[in-house]
Amino acid sequence: MAGLDVLRGGDPRRGRRRRWPWVLLVVLVAAVLVLRWVDGATERREYDALLRAWTTAQGHPAYAERSVASIVEYASPQLQTAPAAVRAGLRKLVEEAAAKQLPVLSAARKAVAGVDVWPWHQRLQEARAACEAYLDARLSRLRAVALNALALGRPTAEFDVDLADAWAQMHAAAP
Repeated sequence: MAGLDVLRGGDPRRGRRRRWPWVLLVVLVAAVLVLRWVDGATERREYDALLRAWTTAQGHPAYAERSVASIVEYASPQLQTAPAAVRAGLRKLVEEAAAKQLPVLSAARKAVAGVDVWPWHQRLQEARAACEAYLDARLSRLRAVALNALALGRPTAEFDVDLADAWAQMHAAAP
């Protein structure tokens, strides 16, 4: 039998032993490629979900501001000349208009915060944090106006900076 093995090219088990490192290498490379593909697809899906939530949420602060501003515009002529009781009632209208917008804006903020992002997708984590910071600032202002209509007179320039930062983060996170 040993003579036949020599004629066939040696012990067949010997060739299998030499092939297993190559097979292992091919399997490992394939696994790495599949994992990278899955990670990229997941990152794109996360970005799309965050972009959808962010663009939806972005309209809510503007709508809330316009809603409150329309009440202020309606009431502003009487705010200077009306008796104190009427001015207090008009301030109450402004506060109620702001309070009505709080649940909508809170839900929009929760939608952005609810987008799942894998921990190693750092750019998406930063983009979500910037969007949340903008919405938190707008919610804070709306809460202040809901408690006291006089808070409406505070400057809002920082919102523009927060909004620009949030969009910059979203563009940087694009896959």
